[in-house]
Amino acid sequence: MSLPPNSPPRRAADILALGFGAAAAIAATLFLFGLPPGRAPSWAPLGCLLGWMAAGGWAAGRWTDRGWKGGLLVGCLAAALNLVLLGSLAGGAKPNDLSRQGLALAGALTIAGVALAAAGGARGSRRRAMRPASIDWTGVFALVAAAATFCLLAIGGAVTSANAGLAVVDWPNTFGHNMFLYPFAQMTGGVFYEHAHRLFGSLVGLTTLTLAYHLRRVERRAWVKRLSLAAIVLVIAQGTLGGLRVTGRFTLSASPRDMAPSLVLAAAHGIVGQVFFATLAVIALLALTVAVRAWALYGDQPIVQRFGKALIALTAAQLLLGIGALIVTGNPALNNPPTRVEMVVATAHQSVGAALLAVAAAHAAWGRRLLAAQAFQPAPLKAAGLDS
Repeated sequence: MSLPPNSPPRRAADILALGFGAAAAIAATLFLFGLPPGRAPSWAPLGCLLGWMAAGGWAAGRWTDRGWKGGLLVGCLAAALNLVLLGSLAGGAKPNDLSRQGLALAGALTIAGVALAAAGGARGSRRRAMRPASIDWTGVFALVAAAATFCLLAIGGAVTSANAGLAVVDWPNTFGHNMFLYPFAQMTGGVFYEHAHRLFGSLVGLTTLTLAYHLRRVERRAWVKRLSLAAIVLVIAQGTLGGLRVTGRFTLSASPRDMAPSLVLAAAHGIVGQVFFATLAVIALLALTVAVRAWALYGDQPIVQRFGKALIALTAAQLLLGIGALIVTGNPALNNPPTRVEMVVATAHQSVGAALLAVAAAHAAWGRRLLAAQAFQPAPLKAAGLDS
């Protein structure tokens, strides 16, 4: 039996989707603002952080019936997730040290962000959407998880393009610091790429765990629940492989002499990341089935056409980017650091490849569902053309 629309597990999906969505948008924006060689002024990323908090609250007021309270809940969730990033403001220059000024700044940003989210919820509720209850928030949450994973793969591609895979010599710590307290001022050059990748990976791991727990509570299909558990296994394996790629073994040492970097584990890390992304893409598609089956299950199959168009476009883009990557990275001076253009093209090539794999996996899952549905279609209806 399905859960009633207003049951607690079902209604929690809107807050989860918007809270995790705001946190992922903040993390991606902060990464872009922090890219070397020149960082943006400090007010720009902080302003965007507060802006995304307000936007998440506004969406709660606009697209749910929660009003300012919905904005407050979204703000609290996003603020809690932001601690993964804001901890870098509180870290001191030495391991285990804390900066009082940084703690005060992180606390002020957290309070201001929650307040803006609540205000955004109040503002959004003034012009509420006509049918907010019709939104499949579980499906939206699954899409948020897939989008966050895509951003993680793009950041991972930037790490590879910048030759920064071993910029941080230890794991799970960062130069002896707690990973979440490594000071932002020391995140320069390749260290920024590698450490940002770790922090974003932590956010994706939290998103995956929460999505799986939510699906265990609201999803009736056993195979979807099993797929969500597989996603947990994959994200844990992905994080572990990424760390062991640096150290070669489990150790808390911060000395490069104790490390044994592994190219085999680096390759496995990249492969598992692609499989994990494809898994989340499939979860997101079946989670949205209820919302689209009324207009896309039979007939001309417009969603299948969209998948086909997306695959053609992505394939063309991948080929062009592959040629571009070959051209811009064909630098005879192998010891020179990669330029910004080389990094952008190579990262885009890797990211589009990940998107191509995910769309192909989602397309295959959708086609499998259509075949299963048609197998159970009554023959008289098929013959009469009434199967749509």
